Parts: sequence; C-alpha cells; structure tokens
Amino acid sequence: MIDLCKNILINHGVSSLKLSVIIILLLLLTKPIMNRYTAGFRYYSWLAVMIIFLIPFQSLGLNYKVDITPEIVKIKNETQNIREWYYSHILEYSVTEEVTTRETKKSGEVILNTEKVTVYKPIDLFVILTFVWILGCLIYFVLHFKRYVYYKCTIKRFSVRICDDESTRVLEYEKNRLKIKKICR
Repeated sequence: MIDLCKNILINHGVSSLKLSVIIILLLLLTKPIMNRYTAGFRYYSWLAVMIIFLIPFQSLGLNYKVDITPEIVKIKNETQNIREWYYSHILEYSVTEEVTTRETKKSGEVILNTEKVTVYKPIDLFVILTFVWILGCLIYFVLHFKRYVYYKCTIKRFSVRICDDESTRVLEYEKNRLKIKKICR
C-alpha cells in the first residue's frame, strides 16, 4: 500500500510539472484569443487541463522516453549520494510491542514467556507527502465548493422573476444577440 502511495505521488508530481508548462501557455494565450474564441471554448480548455491533472496519464503509458546523457548520469549519481545520506540519517520512531513465546518441554509442560520488545521503524517521507497532498486536494475542493454555494445563494438572493413584457423582450433580444441558448435558473 505504501509503495502504491509513493508511485501515485511521483506520477502526479511529474505530471504536474509537465502540465504546469501547458497552464503557463494557456495563461499567456488567454488575452490574445479572448476575442477570437467564445467563453465556452475557454471554459472547456481549462476543464481539459483539470481532467489531465486528475487522471495520471503516465500510468496509461503516455510517458516519453528520454536518452540518458552524461549530464543526467552525473545528476543521477549525485541524487544517489543524497539518497544514501538520507537513508543513513533517516528519522526513526520506536514501537514497544509485547511478544509472547510458547515453549514446550519434554515433560509436556507449556511455558509462556512474555517480553517487551522495542522495534525501530523509519519515518517514510513519501507517505507523509502523499497524505499532505491528499489533504491539500480536499481543502481545495471544500473551499471552491463553498464559494460555489455562496455564489449560487447570492444569485438567488438578488434575482427577481420578470413579470414585465418589455423586460422579457429586451432579455430575449440580448439572448439572441449574444447567442445564448439557455439561461441558468
């Protein structure tokens, strides 16, 4: 399970770095294409980016292979040295467990021995980062959901039903002029 969490974190991290370039391009191109494309097109382009962030495309086999150059080999050796240093200085936590052993003598007598054993286990940084990432995603979702609900409540609070024929005619004219097919209620 821990290996699965590590792989998910690494895949999403690499995908996030690759897609950050796409987001920067989308942000830079928003102003020049604002008049050329509709708001719906821009909305769906951001929706595509969000879907790509949510689905780990590397696990689907869409990752790219890069030839290893001597510089990359040097970086790999340096990171290996960092890993060796990390594992030699890794933080540990201790767990005290009670171990019961059962011993049977030749005479048929059964002896139970109970001892307290202290086990030292390393603290895994990838597991901590995975849970921090999941917590951040949940907080992000909750904040945006609250903003959405607040927005909907604000719209309902300031909205009134149109009873005037002149206002209905103006609304239909603007709806046709802006090519709006459906008005949200």
